[in-house]
Amino acid sequence: MDLLHVGRAVATCCTGVASGVYIGYRMTIPPARPQLTPGAFVGLLQSVHQRAASTLPPLLFGALLATATWAAILARRGAHGAWLVALAGAGIAGTIGVTYVIHLPLGQELQTWRRDTPPADLDARWAPWERWHRVCAWLLFLAFVLQVIVLAGSGNAWHLRLD
Repeated sequence: MDLLHVGRAVATCCTGVASGVYIGYRMTIPPARPQLTPGAFVGLLQSVHQRAASTLPPLLFGALLATATWAAILARRGAHGAWLVALAGAGIAGTIGVTYVIHLPLGQELQTWRRDTPPADLDARWAPWERWHRVCAWLLFLAFVLQVIVLAGSGNAWHLRLD
């Protein structure tokens, strides 16, 4: 097994799992919001943030590093799928950028909120996080799809030299 095989496996697995985490949040937390009191919502978000802050960085940086390696190897070999893998890498890099510029600062602010006295403007303060989370969920999902397309096309009609 060479660097290409390891790189594309790690890239696809890390991107797929990260995409699933982001989509899982979108499918569960926002729809539950109307049923939660503000204090319960703050407590739930604090728990989610604590887990995500420790779990997502290795997944996202692993996905980015492996995707960049995969794209570089394909480009060096002149394979047609290199640009799709590079585009997937751009989506992952965009997600990392949004995470560090928007999500982490708002998440750190969230950790200072008290469940018994949540901010009166809770929804307005949290809205940018939700809006950008939706963007990141789509970026990661599309990155994963691009990676799968390249994997599916390896060795057949696309003439990708992957081995």
